[in-house]
Amino acid sequence: MVRWEDYNITKKDKDFVNDILDSNGQYDTFANLHTGVSASARVGPNVLGWHRVYLVLYGRRILFEVAMRKIDNTVSLPYWDSRLDYAMSGPATTILFSTYFFGNGFGLVTTGPFANWDAGSFGKLRRNIGGDSKLFSRDDIRAVLKRCKTSEITFPTATLKTDFEYFHGGPHNWVGGQMSGLDSSSTAYGKGFASANQLNVNRRLIPS
Repeated sequence: MVRWEDYNITKKDKDFVNDILDSNGQYDTFANLHTGVSASARVGPNVLGWHRVYLVLYGRRILFEVAMRKIDNTVSLPYWDSRLDYAMSGPATTILFSTYFFGNGFGLVTTGPFANWDAGSFGKLRRNIGGDSKLFSRDDIRAVLKRCKTSEITFPTATLKTDFEYFHGGPHNWVGGQMSGLDSSSTAYGKGFASANQLNVNRRLIPS
């Protein structure tokens, strides 16, 4: 199976990922599953194990993909390697926040595949990219991969220089809007950056 970085995703896979989960109602199931777990599964030592289960519960296959591949078994979910954007002189100018990919990065999302998307009790989908945070860097990844114990990379025992959760939260806060909240980010989980960010974490930091 080929897993595409967002920059390289095929048009077929992009259109399918954008449309299929909402069209058959299964997206809400995944979002509610993520929202419904206790805070201990999303903060602290449990965070790695929980997200591994969430993404790879079904025989090392991703739940989102299992749902999609029942309809078209040739598609795959993309990941967002935000190290690429971090290295830009102006990350907020990334093409990922364009009509072709995820739509505009400031204010209400009115362009792209998620234009005017309703995030339920959290209102219309909105963003404020480039905020008071940062994306993953190569140094972040290296710092975490040098550690051998969960306690060295998770709250409350990790130092800031090796805190996986701090690094993981960076892209959430950098995108802003619903992505910056613990519960509201679940409303965007299948919609682009939340799932793509987590897939990148799963790919880089969590052993298979």
